Amino acid sequence: MDTITLTELEVYYCVGVPDAERAQPQRLLLTVEMQHDFTRAAASDDLRETIDYYAVSRRLLNFGDGRSWKLIEKLAADIAAMVLTDFG
Repeated sequence: MDTITLTELEVYYCVGVPDAERAQPQRLLLTVEMQHDFTRAAASDDLRETIDYYAVSRRLLNFGDGRSWKLIEKLAADIAAMVLTDFG
């Protein structure tokens, strides 16, 4: 398996236990590691054979729109589920 890493992607999500903390989006820096076998992508030079990390980053930028989380752990689980479902 190979790894693509998005490092310190700046996003703004509403997260925090107190209501006041979730009232406004907060700046977060996300690092997301995605594992994939890139053998076919390297051989074919075909974007469809790999993980489009630009598409993942665009999706993450909008992932928090209209949503909020109390726990950062829940946010991380939701991000992981989205990446696996939409880009796995």
